[in-house]
Amino acid sequence: MKLDDMIRVLTELREANGGDCEVRMMTQRSWPFECDVHGIATSDAIAACGGDHGRDPDPDHDEDADPIVFIVEGDQVKYGNRLAWEACEPQ
Repeated sequence: MKLDDMIRVLTELREANGGDCEVRMMTQRSWPFECDVHGIATSDAIAACGGDHGRDPDPDHDEDADPIVFIVEGDQVKYGNRLAWEACEPQ
């Protein structure tokens, strides 16, 4: 999914449901969990962290590559539903 596609879908959902609608992530299709969203990170921000937290810099990070936006999983809220993968809008 591209960022513009996600913004379009989220904008449509905000218009239909309001801006106070909670956002969660559905992870692990074969054994799904609902998780809250910890935050957003980019590949450039991750690379800039380097070894700040005892981790080596990403050797596969290409400085000239297009950045990637990551939605970072938070805490597990409850078990999810496998039908979420069928229900989501095809991209």
